[in-house]
Amino acid sequence: MERFLHEWVGVFQFQFTALLVIGSIEAVTARSKIGLMNRAWGIWPWLIYLPLQTAFLTGFWIIIPASGLKPLGLNFGEAVVGVATVILVKDLGFYLYHRAQHRWLWRWHATHHSIEHMTALNSYNHWSEILIWNFLVTLPFYLLIEGGTARNFFVALLIGWQVTFIHSDTKLHLGPLGNWIIDNRFHRIHHSTDPKHFDKNFGVLFSFWDRILGTAYIPDKGEWPEVGVAGLPEARSLRQWSNVPWRMPG
Repeated sequence: MERFLHEWVGVFQFQFTALLVIGSIEAVTARSKIGLMNRAWGIWPWLIYLPLQTAFLTGFWIIIPASGLKPLGLNFGEAVVGVATVILVKDLGFYLYHRAQHRWLWRWHATHHSIEHMTALNSYNHWSEILIWNFLVTLPFYLLIEGGTARNFFVALLIGWQVTFIHSDTKLHLGPLGNWIIDNRFHRIHHSTDPKHFDKNFGVLFSFWDRILGTAYIPDKGEWPEVGVAGLPEARSLRQWSNVPWRMPG
């Protein structure tokens, strides 16, 4: 129980604080005319997602050490260079995982893309992606990079807030810098219903990997496309949200 509470506090602090702060800013600087009910619906998937993530991490930190599995434990240092290296390595990992979601795991990831009223709060995923994410991302990084450092805490905080920001419906953005450090305009292209935007802008923190690997699309000034998935309406109940992988078109 102590381990569970520890993880719950950590998960809650990271995600809920980001949702609260960025969601509040978004409410004042909203770009789209989205009704309160459509903005607020996303809280229900989060109320399931956060406890599931907590339960998984609790089991993860109990089972993995007890299994005798020894991490490689690369330590890039706590200085600026070390932090920057960990950020770039994790950003590449997220980029590659995101590409995999669209190629092999789309049935589950489509839940996230089916969102038609995309906001900070409506940035949820399907509950099954918690398991997929932790096995394909959390575990490899645990085995690769030394954990429990101030550096890793900072990187986790940065990424947690960034993921919320890039889905937000706020008029605030990073201007020209947003073409390099990903902002909500750059990432919205990734969710676009326009075919010219398909399979573009997979990155989370920086556009480096999209640029290097040929998936970057630099939005024009004021470009703010409609989002969603053709033939797959956004879930309007927890049952619909849970059943998305089995009601995919085609």
